Amino acid sequence: MAAVAATWSVAVAGQVPLPGLLHQHPAIGYQPIGTSQIVADATRALEQRAEYDQRRGYLRAVLDAFDVPVSSQILLFSKTGAEQALTSPQNPRAFYFNDRVIVSHVPGAVQLEIAVQDPEGGAHFYTVAQTRTSPPAFVGHADCLRCHITPNTMEVPGFIARSIVTGGDGRPHPDLGNYNVDHRRDYAERWGGWLVTGAPDSLRHLGNTIVVDFERKPAATASEVPTLEGRVPVERYLSPFSDVTALAVFDHQMHAMNLLTRLGWQGRAAAAEGTLDVKTGPVADLLRETADYLLFVDEAQLDGPIGGGSGFAESFTARGPKDASGRSLRDFDRTSRLFRYPVSYMVYAPVTSALPDEVRLALFARMRLVLDGRTNEARYERLSKESRQAALEILRATHPDWRSAALSAPAGAPVGVH
Repeated sequence: MAAVAATWSVAVAGQVPLPGLLHQHPAIGYQPIGTSQIVADATRALEQRAEYDQRRGYLRAVLDAFDVPVSSQILLFSKTGAEQALTSPQNPRAFYFNDRVIVSHVPGAVQLEIAVQDPEGGAHFYTVAQTRTSPPAFVGHADCLRCHITPNTMEVPGFIARSIVTGGDGRPHPDLGNYNVDHRRDYAERWGGWLVTGAPDSLRHLGNTIVVDFERKPAATASEVPTLEGRVPVERYLSPFSDVTALAVFDHQMHAMNLLTRLGWQGRAAAAEGTLDVKTGPVADLLRETADYLLFVDEAQLDGPIGGGSGFAESFTARGPKDASGRSLRDFDRTSRLFRYPVSYMVYAPVTSALPDEVRLALFARMRLVLDGRTNEARYERLSKESRQAALEILRATHPDWRSAALSAPAGAPVGVH
């Protein structure tokens, strides 16, 4: 990571150590236990309608309150979370997500777990008790930060996507394979400990793999699994899928959230100290890193078409703004790359809009420089002229800040371009 790590070290409620966090900086003011607007809105939605299901408790009600689609369901069977005692290949942990919220449900657990991306504050963590004797309520937790504020999250309260080789009892075996995952990770190292449906027999990955030989690192294999029928008790879940397209989007989004939070924090801290420089130095380095990530510059290539089957792709695409030609940054390719156009839908996310004005303008200016083809660096050659032009047209038509910010930026070479 090019960005310089922060030097603050503090503790919050519950004596949770937060090494490297900018928590005490007056420009940040992160409160690990608090209520963001999205949680306040969800609370009101739950108060109006919170039906309890005997099998899944308030899961459906919470998903509806946050507008999280059931089709986003992905299943993790490794014992790597707070409910690891209940998690196994026979009883995997379900995740559901949209652009701002991740909801976790383990069948038989006494609570749901929710992670929410605050536009300025980073991740906040909540639980909802799975009991019908009391109305559902979001309870904030600071202890989640023991795992969710580390170098894996860029030292901000954030999110983790990981691939870990897992045994038949659900216990992870990191010595045989342990990878932090985003869209740059080769598919052959992805999804250890996860169930995967909808992947073709041409895509090699670690999903659906249970290690039996603890002396040998397992090789990636192809596993064309259409649904979870016969593999897990599907009646415990809202969907019989752990959609491969949803998994790939999840991989991309988790690191994008962390990058944008880190960029916002570092930019606000530098601005407050009068040291903000978007052309050289640590903020400029982080700007370039973030721009490249949002442009999918180092994206791992697909070996063939991927599917899914849950309806996630259709639901995900329908949620995005479209230009007059019906094009969207949420349109999928799913043959050689994940998305059709080389700009992440996360440019629309509230965490991007919440960046300090000068930082956001510089980020868009850097992205425009690459999309315009005004840099001769070899690493950008993989972005075709046609796809770059189409992405620019979509942005100009659909992004409220693109004209006022990106197009008003200096025409020179910002953010350390050589």
